[in-house]
Formats: sequence, structure tokens, C-alpha cells
Amino acid sequence: MSRQTGVKREQGPKFSAGTAQLQRALGNQTLIQRRPHQEGPSIAIKNRAAPLNRLMRLPAEPYVKKINVNLDSSQTVSLEWQGTPPSDIHSTFRCSTGKGYGDPDDPPGVCNRACCTAEGNMCDPPFDQPGSTGSCCTPVGNFVIQQKDREHEVTGGTIPYWMYFYRRRGIAIHEYFPVNGTPISHGCVRLDSTNAEMLFNHSHANVTRVSVTGRATPDCPTSRDCSTSAAAATPGAQESRGQFASLGQEEVDQVA
Repeated sequence: MSRQTGVKREQGPKFSAGTAQLQRALGNQTLIQRRPHQEGPSIAIKNRAAPLNRLMRLPAEPYVKKINVNLDSSQTVSLEWQGTPPSDIHSTFRCSTGKGYGDPDDPPGVCNRACCTAEGNMCDPPFDQPGSTGSCCTPVGNFVIQQKDREHEVTGGTIPYWMYFYRRRGIAIHEYFPVNGTPISHGCVRLDSTNAEMLFNHSHANVTRVSVTGRATPDCPTSRDCSTSAAAATPGAQESRGQFASLGQEEVDQVA
């Protein structure tokens, strides 16, 4: 028989089977503990991206856990699912991303470069980097859906199925026309109506990740070439030869 030492050992909290199941579902990065004056277990998330004591509930399956944006030609989006996707859904489809320069009728401040140069790629590094504010290229890297707006308000109307993944620069995935598998946007990822709605309904803010890889190769039509007199007269054309007007200016999210 063991001898009592007189030291009282503090026992850890006991949880129900349901609580243990929730802990397993959330993974080993969570600590479940009971707090005074609080009914039921609370969860402190050991994750810098999530506030402490916030209850993380996983979405119902199936849902899109990752969106892969391929900037190479022809540009595509491919989806990774948690659970079995509906049988009528295509998980790979076309998209159109940023072309690296603006259009003549853009509002001021949308793109720092108003025309293009045929001898160079407008979205070569460093213009494809997240910190290249005003480049109008889609940034490469790993992100997460930050916010969703079924109807995103812009000047003169709304844009459907808006899903921010780099809000600092106003970069989102959303419905817009046209979508042809080439870089033609101002930095956002354009989808056709059917796929934009499907992705909006099956993705979740702070859960669905976004990976942007590859190298966009925007076309430079003669009418937008900086060497032509018409394009060179466009405001901001001087910066289009490779310099930003202002690295501190955030892109306007009202033009796709």
C-alpha cells in the first residue's frame, strides 16, 4: 500500500464524450477548459490568427477548404474540398486575373500604370508581390477568404459574389464579365456567374484558404502600348515604364 504524503494533487478537468469529440474535431492545437461562472466548456485557441476563448465551429461538409488560382496561361481556378463535393459541380474552371495596367476610363488612383510595354511583362516581380500596391497585378502567395459580400457596393452599382482575400489592396474573387483565361482585370480574380455563385455558397471566411501561384503574362494591345501617342497621353503613363506613383496608396476595390 502506498503511503500518503499529505500533498494534494490537482486533477485536470473532466469532459463529456461530446466535448472530447469536439476537441478531436478541432485538432490538437486547442485547449479546452472550464472557467468559473460559465456553463459548459470554453475553448482557448492556440492560434495567433484566432482570438483566445473563441469557439471555432467547422462548417458543415462539403465545403471548399482551398482555392488554387493558377496565373499561368490558360488561367484557372481549382478547388480542394472537405467532404465529397456535389456531383453537378466542376472543381476546375477558367478565371481572369490582373493585367498590370489601367484602362482609359478608370477612376483616378486605380492603377499606378496607365499603359503597357510590349517588350516586358507587366506582372513580373516585384509587381506580382502582395506589397506592390497599385500594380493592378494579382498578388502571388497564400491567403484566406477574409470577408464575403453577396452584393458588393461599388460606384454605380454592385458586383455579385465578392470574396476578399487580400483586403489591404482590395483584392477579391468575384463575378465579372468577361472571363477568358487571360489577365484582363485590375488585380481581382474574375469568375463567370455560375462558378462565382457556387464558390460563394461553398466557401467560408477565415476557413477557406487561397493559394495564388504561377506567372501572369498580360497582353499589350497596340492601343494601350506606352509608345503610342494615345496611350502616352493617358494620365499616369509615365509611371507605366516600371515605377509606382506611390507605394503607399492602396488600390481602389471598386474596379474589377
